[in-house]
Amino acid sequence: MYKILTPFLALCLLVSGYPDHAYAITQAAEVQEAATTATQFKIFEGNYELQAGFIINIFQKDNKFFAQATGQPSFEIFSESQYAFFAKVAPIKLRFVLDENGATSHMIFQQAGHEMRAARVQ
Repeated sequence: MYKILTPFLALCLLVSGYPDHAYAITQAAEVQEAATTATQFKIFEGNYELQAGFIINIFQKDNKFFAQATGQPSFEIFSESQYAFFAKVAPIKLRFVLDENGATSHMIFQQAGHEMRAARVQ
């Protein structure tokens, strides 16, 4: 069944050059949740720039993990593995990449079969 995407998802697709995908997309298969602690998640917190001026803020609140794009409502993300997270509101996956010092250098944003690199800016 197809669903109308939230404004955040539609905007992500539009700014990424995929306007045809902005209205309908099939829901991704259920992903198994993994355990991640607030301490483990801390290294991922910060801002990631998908495109100029389009930032995704990764944060935690009340021991839950969230993502929020510029001008959009936040949504909860869930751990799939140590470095990978997914949303239940839409078929979105986030994978964090560490540099040689163990700090998060960037995030890979996956949606609708496409991957976009988002550099950490803060």
